[in-house]
Amino acid sequence: MNKKCKLCANYNPLEESCVLQANSFDFTSKNCAYFIRYMNLLPQIKSFNRRTLTVVTKRGIERAIPAYPELDLSLRCNSKGEVESIFTYQGQRELIHDYGLRVATEIANNKGIRLYVLPEEEYKENTKEKYGCKQGEQPLKNLYWMSEYPIEVWT
Repeated sequence: MNKKCKLCANYNPLEESCVLQANSFDFTSKNCAYFIRYMNLLPQIKSFNRRTLTVVTKRGIERAIPAYPELDLSLRCNSKGEVESIFTYQGQRELIHDYGLRVATEIANNKGIRLYVLPEEEYKENTKEKYGCKQGEQPLKNLYWMSEYPIEVWT
């Protein structure tokens, strides 16, 4: 992927891949003819005179979209117009993808906000648990080939 891919609406920032790439055998980012600019992605904002509410995501700086329609983001932003990601639609998608539904719900409850779950996310598990690493734990010791700490296998 190149820098242009992150600006495309076909780019999935959670999986860091192109939606079109999965459907095409002869795909490279150079021959992609289906570029559609992702409209919520903003260029680096130099002055905050304009009151555009923004959120920092894996894709970059985006226009903040409320997690659900009743949520007023203007009450949740700082003086620069930046909104914490848990209050935005984009941030909640990232949170559910990274930590799973159970942990994301706990984080949202601690912030005093309702977690808006999409139908395809209802059974989303922690992606870190898929790779043998629960939150707060290190992966299996035999997977390390260099470590700052002694490993039982070496001693």
